[in-house]
Amino acid sequence: SGSSLAAHRAPQLFASSVHRMDAASMPPAAEVPRRLYEHGFEGWDVSQACYVTDYLIMAVGIACSLVAYEKVRSTSTWATMWTLMGQFAVFSLLQGVGSGFRGVTHHLLDTYREEGYVMGKRWGAPHSEWLFAWLMALIILPLASASCLGTSLAYGEFAAGWIKLVKALGVVVAIFEVFLCLSNRIDESGAISVYWGVLVSSIACFVVFRRGFSVAGLCLIFSGNVLRVAGYIILMIVPPGCKHVGMHRFNCPYPEEFNHNAIYHLFIAASVLAIYFGVDAKFTKAKEIAYWEELRRNEEKSPKEKDRRCTLAW
Repeated sequence: SGSSLAAHRAPQLFASSVHRMDAASMPPAAEVPRRLYEHGFEGWDVSQACYVTDYLIMAVGIACSLVAYEKVRSTSTWATMWTLMGQFAVFSLLQGVGSGFRGVTHHLLDTYREEGYVMGKRWGAPHSEWLFAWLMALIILPLASASCLGTSLAYGEFAAGWIKLVKALGVVVAIFEVFLCLSNRIDESGAISVYWGVLVSSIACFVVFRRGFSVAGLCLIFSGNVLRVAGYIILMIVPPGCKHVGMHRFNCPYPEEFNHNAIYHLFIAASVLAIYFGVDAKFTKAKEIAYWEELRRNEEKSPKEKDRRCTLAW
């Protein structure tokens, strides 16, 4: 969530082409189907389902983040940003915004294809505007993956130092991705973010059990992390035939119009929701415990102190 950056590209490299396609060599627009990895876009998904599902993650992530932020704000201090609900608010926001930029990337590429252009793969080249959105996705999504693990660490009640360490590693991954992008090694960018995402999501599946099996919301947050791991596995073991079109698309279990990238995005959207409800369950339970503890302390106060409190002027 996470992120699917590398799997939106095939591994091969090709020379950038920035000229307008010869109109005479193309069939009428009505006869050109939307297809994955078109000529001139080798290694890059230009299907509608890819960016529509990215926009779905954006909507889910931002909505959950706003709800979580309201709960954090109601607890009064910025220090709570390092606690469970605060960590989730950061994770959800980063996942939503990063996926939104990734969606814009593939939406622009599909627009170029519709207009008969070939994507520019060097900064400043014609039709290279998509690189700005891609760069933002490369920066944000590794941080979202780190924040996802940070949420699970907060759920397991690890010290804030562990959360900060994971965030620092996420920054390192993001810096490396930026280096690849700015050095015009576009086809190499994104791979490390996928490996980083599957690593931290796998770790997150285990750290949530630190306080035992009876913690509120455990099944939900664990399921959310498993969904993320499953989504990354879909990307990493996708058959080679899924990266071709037409008669060359053999032995691929995914439909061409709703490919593995779109399915991965659905897993990420579902994971954000599952993690939110898991976090909210523990957050609500903690508030209930704090409320009853306060009542118990009040009941244990001496009668003399109770009488003194009753005589205070209001």
